Amino acid sequence: MPFELLPILPTMAKIYEMPISRDRFEAYLFKLQGNTKDDMIMPIAGYNPMAKAHVAEKIQHLREMGAEQIIAEAAKEVNKRFATQDIPPIGVGLNLGDNVGGAWTNRFTTDFESKFRLNALVKRNFCTPYIWTSEAHNEVLIRQRSLEYMFRTVYWLENNPPVQLQDYVDMEVFVQSQLKEEVREYDQELFELVELYLKDHQKEEEYALIFNFFYGDQASESLGFPTFGMDGMTGFEYAVIKTSLSF
Repeated sequence: MPFELLPILPTMAKIYEMPISRDRFEAYLFKLQGNTKDDMIMPIAGYNPMAKAHVAEKIQHLREMGAEQIIAEAAKEVNKRFATQDIPPIGVGLNLGDNVGGAWTNRFTTDFESKFRLNALVKRNFCTPYIWTSEAHNEVLIRQRSLEYMFRTVYWLENNPPVQLQDYVDMEVFVQSQLKEEVREYDQELFELVELYLKDHQKEEEYALIFNFFYGDQASESLGFPTFGMDGMTGFEYAVIKTSLSF
């Protein structure tokens, strides 16, 4: 599985050096699409082209801490585990979602799309780990997030795209099985309630229900989505616990 770093931070740093203007927006679009207008030649869709100074500062910090080198090392680790795949190289490009100060990116919906709607990226041989301007960026976070997204890409390449709720859960359980995080304490009663809920709704395909399972009632309410009683444990937390119990 030939994952390799696709350097994005230097490109975005140059774009953010430009004043917020139509010229900056056009420069961003050209890097994203080139002359195609309806394709993607560089996977930078997670960036806000009109972002304010705090995003440029975050990028500077990421460059100083060697974030892209961390990604390159993580890619080598994944390649060792999945060395038998005979496919073209997959460029791993860090995306910085701007969810601070009234930015245009909704963290919940964008996070869902970045993790579960991979077809457009995979067919172009891209993998885009997402981090957020609201997060404290450090080596542990960059490595963990990069591995997660590469493992999702591996799963996507080896399985059918998720359709039903159980498909989405299987995908996240696979990711966690590769990360092998140990869970020391959890609410067993709540876990069992979520497991029962999943059993009853595993074949559901409704977006709002699947979104609610992974992000919970509070996130759904904030977007005006219907809620389905996911309060106290998200689907992501469930997948971590489910995997840890099999170790």
